[in-house]
Amino acid sequence: MIRIDVSEIKQRRTCGRQWQYGSRNAIKLSPKVQPTALRFGTFFHECLHALYLGATIEKVMTMITNTLTDELEVRVITNMLTGYYDTVLQNDFDQYLIVDVEYGFKIEDMIPDVALCGSIDMIAVDKETNEVWGFEHKSAKSFKSPFLMKMDEQPRVYYIALTELVKKMNGTENKYTVGGIIMNEVKKVQKKFEIQRTVCKYSDENQCNFIKGLFMTCNSIIEGIGVDLLPEPSMMKCQMCSFSTICEDVQYSNVDTTALMDRFAEEYYIRDVDHLDEKAVQYESLALDD
Repeated sequence: MIRIDVSEIKQRRTCGRQWQYGSRNAIKLSPKVQPTALRFGTFFHECLHALYLGATIEKVMTMITNTLTDELEVRVITNMLTGYYDTVLQNDFDQYLIVDVEYGFKIEDMIPDVALCGSIDMIAVDKETNEVWGFEHKSAKSFKSPFLMKMDEQPRVYYIALTELVKKMNGTENKYTVGGIIMNEVKKVQKKFEIQRTVCKYSDENQCNFIKGLFMTCNSIIEGIGVDLLPEPSMMKCQMCSFSTICEDVQYSNVDTTALMDRFAEEYYIRDVDHLDEKAVQYESLALDD
């Protein structure tokens, strides 16, 4: 059984060669220098998680000054987090019981030979309705269209995981119901605090048809293991791809991993730890308080 997450599904749907380079089930390449936006987003997640786990804003500010050296980044993330603390956090604490941070899931009985894996940034229960919600935090240069957000694979896969979680939480009871996935975007700006929350809820028919496509993508991943897949170039895809430097050199040639690492060892490395495993130990779960 192989592990597949949303990032891998998106890679496979974007470009076969991109999936081959980056997949945990293929070469497992990563750039040695993390893109600035990705690094910033990861740190923003860590700070936001700390706040939801009860850290003071002063402690989070200390995290920022001890971690970031770029003055612009410090100003931006300080504005984002102080704005969040002042206008959003307490309202969330009033409305929700925070159940888990970085909730890791593994669904093994939906697609043959596949464990559908991932982690939802936060699980929270509405104190009045007992609806269970998944929160996915995003730092955004500009807000994503709610339509595109709802069509995205991430909230849809997370909705499947949330549904399974609610079944476990209920046991033989029916205390909890599925709320949905809240895509929680905070804009990267220096002054005015801006937030957008997109609520993603799906009908059974909608999700059933999505799962059919998910099944086909997972099958294409299984079939691509050990096979040289072809690049699928386009201007937008290639500009955003972490492996464009490699493709410029290799193009449609077969991939020789040893030769690849000899040529690009200064820019890329082969991961020996799955990022899903790294996330699993990064945060401690909180016990559900009935």
